[in-house]
Amino acid sequence: MKKTLLIIDPQVDFCMPGGALFVNNADVDMQKLSNFITENAEQIESIIVSLDMHMLEDIAHSIYWIDSEGKHPEPFTNITFNDVKSGIWKTKNPIMQSHVLYYLEQLESGGNFVHTIWPNHCIAGTQGSNIFPTLLVAIKNWMEVSKKPFITYIKGMNPTSEQFGIFQEEVQTSDIEGDFNHNLFKQIFKYNQEVLVAGQAKSHCVATSLKQIYEMFPNTIKNITLLTDTTSNVTGCEHIADKIYEDLRTAGMKELTTSEIFKNQTTI
Repeated sequence: MKKTLLIIDPQVDFCMPGGALFVNNADVDMQKLSNFITENAEQIESIIVSLDMHMLEDIAHSIYWIDSEGKHPEPFTNITFNDVKSGIWKTKNPIMQSHVLYYLEQLESGGNFVHTIWPNHCIAGTQGSNIFPTLLVAIKNWMEVSKKPFITYIKGMNPTSEQFGIFQEEVQTSDIEGDFNHNLFKQIFKYNQEVLVAGQAKSHCVATSLKQIYEMFPNTIKNITLLTDTTSNVTGCEHIADKIYEDLRTAGMKELTTSEIFKNQTTI
C-alpha cells in the first residue's frame, strides 16, 4: 500500500550545520530521508511539507523582550508568567504587555512547553527558511515519478504566539491560525492510508504535531509511523517530550527506520 509522507520543518536553519537553530544530526536525518524518497518514490502517494516561518519581531525572539535595563534576553532563556508579573521581563512594546501575561498564563495552565527564546531562525525570505537542498532534489524526483506536486504548509507567521505543532498555535491568539487546522488534517489523511512522519525537531515540532493529532483524532494514531532515523532532538531537550511519545506508543503509533518501512512489501 502506498503511503503519505509528512515532513515537518526540514529547513536549512534546523538541518544544515551552521544553521541558526541547527538540530544536531539533522543533516544526517535529511540525507537518509532524501535517499528514502528517491529509492521508494513509487510507493509514496503524496508528500506534505510544513515550513516554520517567522517575522523578526516574534514572541519567541529576543527583540520582543527587554529587562529593567532595556537589555534583550539571550537565546534559550525561559520566560514564565511570574517572570513578567514580577518585572524581570517585559515586552519592548508596552502595548503587548497585557497580551504576554494572558499568553503565558494560558500556556502554563495548558501544560505546554515553557516559553523559550530561540535564536532568530527561519525568518521569512531568508536562506535559512528554505528546504534542505538535498531533500528538495529528492522531492523533485518524486514529482517526476508520481506526476504530482508536493504540498507545503507554512506555520509560525503569527508573531504573538509560538507554534510548534503544524495544526494550531500553542495559545490561540488569532482567528486565522488559532483553531485546529482541519483542512490540513484532511489533506494528510486524504487517501485514508498510513502516514509516515519525518522532520525536525523530534523534541518540539514533531512531538507537538503528533500530540495535536492524538488529542483531536486519537483513533488515527495507529495509522502513523514515525521514521526514527529522520528526526532528532534539540540538544538539551532529549527528554522533554518523553510523556508525549509514551502516550503515542500506547495509542498505537509505530516507530520504524527508513530501511524497515517497506521491508518485505511489494508495490501496489
